[in-house]
Amino acid sequence: MKSRRTFGTKESFQKGFTLVEILVVVGLFGIILGLSLPVGVDFYRSYLFRSEKSMLVSVLQKARSEAMNNIDETTHGVHIDDKGYTIFRGEFFNEGSISNEFIAKNPSIAVSTSTDIIFEQLTGDPVPPFGGGEATTTITDGIHTEVITINNEGRINY
Repeated sequence: MKSRRTFGTKESFQKGFTLVEILVVVGLFGIILGLSLPVGVDFYRSYLFRSEKSMLVSVLQKARSEAMNNIDETTHGVHIDDKGYTIFRGEFFNEGSISNEFIAKNPSIAVSTSTDIIFEQLTGDPVPPFGGGEATTTITDGIHTEVITINNEGRINY
């Protein structure tokens, strides 16, 4: 990095980097960034998927907990649509009810279930059509797919 040049009888030193050295370093940074970018994007997508799965499980657990604690002395359930999750009170989902609690979901992740999931008051057991069977909810982002099940006793397995 130091270059020695002589002008006449005096010696002088110039400090600094040459253009070639700077271009090599910038090129190496570019290669490293290019190789690490796909890994970072995949990590971010995995994080979004895990986060959405945790959100869905939390919503299901909250609805079951409210039913078991007999809040408003009624059943509680979860309605899932393209916009998000709605915790509702009663045996049927009523979109206009003021007691509904809406939680938005990530639009890049698809969640599907056959019907609303309703938990019986005091026991937390799922009511028919799932009573005596298992309720399944599938969550996918196109790469990752997981199934969340609720058994006949209301246990949420994920």
